[in-house]
Amino acid sequence: MVRRWVRGMRIASAVVAGGALALALGGGTPGVQARAAQLNRAAGLQGVWGQVLTVTPKWLVIEDGEGRQYPVSLAKENVGLFVVRWPTTPERLSPRAVIEVVGIETTNNQVRTTHLDVFEPDAQAMLGGRWPAMVRLLGRNGLITTPYSSDRDISYNGYDYIANLPQVGSPSILHVVAPVWGINPLRLAVGNNNMITVLPMENDVSMSQVTGGSASLVRPGDLVYFIPVQTNPRTVVLSQLIVYKRIPIDQFAP
Repeated sequence: MVRRWVRGMRIASAVVAGGALALALGGGTPGVQARAAQLNRAAGLQGVWGQVLTVTPKWLVIEDGEGRQYPVSLAKENVGLFVVRWPTTPERLSPRAVIEVVGIETTNNQVRTTHLDVFEPDAQAMLGGRWPAMVRLLGRNGLITTPYSSDRDISYNGYDYIANLPQVGSPSILHVVAPVWGINPLRLAVGNNNMITVLPMENDVSMSQVTGGSASLVRPGDLVYFIPVQTNPRTVVLSQLIVYKRIPIDQFAP
């Protein structure tokens, strides 16, 4: 069942808005799961978890947890966002890697999180060129860029939709997109000789390397998260298709 696969992983659903790939985190603690649910509702996400049954260069067939099957044409007009997420570790980061993280702001330029995403140079176009960037989200209506930002008034990554969330009394949340400064501990260069240290929320933090999607990277049995928006006689049309791999990209055999 899909539910069993999902419980065994830290998961994230992706929202593309205003440039960068902004992540609504799932998995982890009940508090993080509740936050993810709020973000998904605010963004109007109606996603489905499933497993790839078959794949060809032009088609996927996906089965959800209730046995429904979805034929998906991989033509560009039928799939919006298509990415693959690979588990990775700090030791695998290249000197040019860019990290995206959403987490709780603590003292001394630190953020605590359960998950972060890695964009190597061949995937950094998905970030829209808006990095380094750091946005602080405060309470119900807060969207405040830090002094490190080149333009304090710009709305990064569509996060103005947070204003629609109910007041939950949560601490400040930071959304950071920045190059790696160091890995032990993980530090991100946020501009003007400032850095942010990324620490685990619990005992560890999961990492995914995000790459552009391609049928050549998909295999039967892969876990997928997808958002259907319409159907036609040939295919289910998706606004998002996110494939979750169980091995790092450097262990993948094309």
